[in-house]
Amino acid sequence: MSHSLQDEVGYEENAYDESETQDVDGWFNVQQDDESETHDTDEQDDGNGSLEAHERTKKPRGPNQKNWAREGREKLLWNRFGLPKGPRLKVARFSRFLGILAKDFTLFPISTPDYRNFKIGDADNLERAWKRVQDTIDWPDPFVASLEGKIKRRVLSKLNERWKHWKSQLRKKWYKPFKNSPRRFQKPDDDRVNERQWKLFVDYMDKKKHQGGMGSHVQLHRLVNSSSPTTN
Repeated sequence: MSHSLQDEVGYEENAYDESETQDVDGWFNVQQDDESETHDTDEQDDGNGSLEAHERTKKPRGPNQKNWAREGREKLLWNRFGLPKGPRLKVARFSRFLGILAKDFTLFPISTPDYRNFKIGDADNLERAWKRVQDTIDWPDPFVASLEGKIKRRVLSKLNERWKHWKSQLRKKWYKPFKNSPRRFQKPDDDRVNERQWKLFVDYMDKKKHQGGMGSHVQLHRLVNSSSPTTN
């Protein structure tokens, strides 16, 4: 959809609360968005799942709750690159919403070895995730509508980033402290983690460890595709 320079300038100069910063740097700051993260101390554990190792982590504050598009589609100000620029509070809520979405195991299984493999049958999980995001954004303005392709690319890129960070967190908190113990196969006490996916994830991490850090994506991919990776 084409638009004139006047349309773009008119949109970008749309009035809103001047107290809010228009250009929100780091709008997808992982460290700020993930309120459920625990913080490990500098002490080293022995990998045996000891009580001391488990107690060295702080109690998590709990997962974020969805606070985006509760009352309908949300209007954001966007720059020409497809990045949101304000209002600040809405950008922060949008960022947290994407963080929550990236942890949805029905869309982004942690047992999937590569972000490009998010497919179940004929359903493309990336498209399903984008539809979820798309349905929360207010599109009527011609300038915003013209940016849809760029916004989609930015969103999918950030979902990928968030998903990788989520897997890294799980590995740090629930695999490494118990890597030499059967305890590692016990599903984390987190409703966002699917039990079957966790066992496949641990199996993959074990193989990766025994292969000197070079995990076999092919082997995990075969395990994942042997049956449905969603909610079993």
